[in-house]
Amino acid sequence: MKKRITQLVLCIALIIALVLTTACSTSSGSKSAEGDKSSTTTAPKTTKEPITITIFGVPTTVPETDPIIPELEARLGIDIIIESTGGDESLLVSRLAGGDIPDVFRVTTVSNLSSYYRDGVLLNLKDYMDEMPNVRDMFTEQQWARVTFDGGIYGIPRRPEENYNCWYIRNDWLKKLNKEDPSTFDELMEVAIAMNEADLDGNGKNDTYAISGTYGRAVSTFGRGAFEGFWTAYGVTNPETIMIKDNKAVLAVTLPEFRLATEEINRFVKAGVVDPEIPANNGDTLLEKMATGKAGICYGAWCNYSKIEQIERLTSVFPDAEWVPKRNQITTSYGVSGATKSASGNDAVYAINADLVDQPEKLDAILNMFNYFASDECDLLLSFGIEGMHYKIDSNGTIVKLDKMNELTYGWGIQFLGRPDMLYCMTKFDNCAEYIKYCATEIPIYYHYGQLVKQPEGINVPDIESYILEQVSQFIYGTRSMDEWDKFIDTLYKAYSIQTYVDAANETLTELGYIK
Repeated sequence: MKKRITQLVLCIALIIALVLTTACSTSSGSKSAEGDKSSTTTAPKTTKEPITITIFGVPTTVPETDPIIPELEARLGIDIIIESTGGDESLLVSRLAGGDIPDVFRVTTVSNLSSYYRDGVLLNLKDYMDEMPNVRDMFTEQQWARVTFDGGIYGIPRRPEENYNCWYIRNDWLKKLNKEDPSTFDELMEVAIAMNEADLDGNGKNDTYAISGTYGRAVSTFGRGAFEGFWTAYGVTNPETIMIKDNKAVLAVTLPEFRLATEEINRFVKAGVVDPEIPANNGDTLLEKMATGKAGICYGAWCNYSKIEQIERLTSVFPDAEWVPKRNQITTSYGVSGATKSASGNDAVYAINADLVDQPEKLDAILNMFNYFASDECDLLLSFGIEGMHYKIDSNGTIVKLDKMNELTYGWGIQFLGRPDMLYCMTKFDNCAEYIKYCATEIPIYYHYGQLVKQPEGINVPDIESYILEQVSQFIYGTRSMDEWDKFIDTLYKAYSIQTYVDAANETLTELGYIK
């Protein structure tokens, strides 16, 4: 984000500095240098000339009016070019294939990171950790282990986030139906049928499906798919994910409990209470259905349904609509409905171009930048904005949100090492505080591990995942009979060689300490 005025000022300053250097004595110059050193011992290092650093793959668009990156540039004495991709890593693959390797780039999964490691495009950070002590100390040994290959460190992790997810329900509809919050699947069926049949949207049409949501990979739905509450009630995670059961890595879909969960969902489909368009839904179409009375029970996150702008949308048609977290969890003999979550906490990592060993000044600036990212001072900037503009700190040391903080809707995308999540969420989204705490502290968590597994040679994990999701959808909606389930699992082993993938998962997760 270069600014011509800034460059002109820097040039003038450099000329003045050169004149003063020739005019002053050697002893005076030495004293000045020593003074500069002592004044910057606790501040980030700056360079004489602004070095331009490209950060590629930022998952959100940073607007031209953004004040955060310019402030970061000013503090570090560098220029930062942000290249947003919306999280589409295929754009990075194209760049790397063409030899146009960004200085710093976001990698969405450890599996992808291991592939780039084999291609030789990643800088080994092991010998540079002392230059980034804040980064080194921010993460645990296990977090570092997931970006370590053959003894080298090839990525910088991000801090984990809390759980945001749970079932949401139209509480006002429960009241109208004189129903209690269900705690078993039979009770949930009773409520769902009542929601379908009561014409609660008042349009005189039989067009309400009580249960709706989205469907897809856990990594793309952020664990917020329509059927998360069903999977977890049977003690399993999403069909395509790797779980640990009885201290062994397994593919969730191959477990007997997963078949039971699928049969349970199919029972609800046959009763006519499940939205047939779930596989095609996206976040926007789902909100529209929720707002217009076409659904009454949806799995999701407080950040999907409870922010001020979302509440406004969800009450735009029915002002009395109450979308709230479901407080009674569905219980079976296999588990309690909860949330699925990647064990890595936050799958995306940042990597540095290996070629920068030949540009030591730029590399030094990048290492210094990451070290600053990991400081408390930078946490305040990237999490909350600029003091006095976006927040203030009261006499008790509490961060107080100011109105302009609401303008930083893209801020999550430039929190390069994550954030102090509970503090951030409770401060920025104070209207959701009750729900934030509920999801973080009371919802059972079921972990999956696939994002940590190094993809074995000859195995195409995305193809495996796509096939599983496609087939499970067919079993759910009855276009493929449950009588063919065993044949489906047999195909996974024979045609997709999932045992090789599971073996790799056991090896990786043992190395990382998840399997003892």
